[in-house]
Amino acid sequence: AEEALLRALIQPLLGLFPAAILFALLHVVPDVRLWMWPVIALVLGVVLGVLFDSFGYPAAATGHVLINGFALLRLRGIGDHEIQ
Repeated sequence: AEEALLRALIQPLLGLFPAAILFALLHVVPDVRLWMWPVIALVLGVVLGVLFDSFGYPAAATGHVLINGFALLRLRGIGDHEIQ
């Protein structure tokens, strides 16, 4: 839904950077420990915007799904290996 709103609707109207800034603002969280979250979202918003401009909505949506999938796996600890 974020990609449909931001890339397919807002980015063609306002441009890449305003859409990326709005994407970052949507990722602000009240926990100060996560202050980098919107900064990372800004960078990823630009990347997803370039994907949208270059390859269209399906590419941006697929990229977003992959990023979220990777983040969820990291949150669940899958792929983390302890060094003993």
